[in-house]
Amino acid sequence: HMFGFSGGGQFLHRYAMFYPKRVARMVLAAPGWYTFPDPDQKYPYGIKSTQEWPNLKFAMEKFLQIPTLVLTGEEDDLRDKDLNKDRKIDCYQGLNRIERAERWTAAARALGRSYDVFADFRLESVPNANHAYESYLAHPPFAEQVFDFLFE
Repeated sequence: HMFGFSGGGQFLHRYAMFYPKRVARMVLAAPGWYTFPDPDQKYPYGIKSTQEWPNLKFAMEKFLQIPTLVLTGEEDDLRDKDLNKDRKIDCYQGLNRIERAERWTAAARALGRSYDVFADFRLESVPNANHAYESYLAHPPFAEQVFDFLFE
C-alpha cells in the first residue's frame, strides 16, 4: 500500500511496473510525467527496452491489476519550474500535470482491455490544490481519500 507525491509518484508507478507483486494498491498524487504503458515507446517514455536499458522486464499484466488512484490538483495546470518540459513529453503526454494524468490513466485502461484485464485506474481532482503539497493537505478529505483508497 503505497503513496507517492510529485517525484514520489513518478518513482512509485515505475517501481510498480518492475515489481508489481510488491505493491497491493497505490496512490499517485501530482506526478510531473509518466512512463506510459506503451510497448512502442522506449524507456523511460514507454516500456520498450533500449541500449541503455537492454534487460528491462516489465510485468504489465500484473501491474495493470494494481488498483491505482491518480490525484491531480484542480489548479495544477501551470508549467512551473519543476515540470519536465521535454518536447517529446509535452507532445505525447500533455502540457501539464492534469493532461498527463488523464492520458496516462486512459492509456493504462486501454492496455488493460488489450490484455483482457480490468485495470482499476481512477483519476480524481483535489479541489483548490495546485502543485504544493500543502494545498492538498488544506483540503481535509485528501488524507482520508488516500487512506480509504489504500486500505478499503
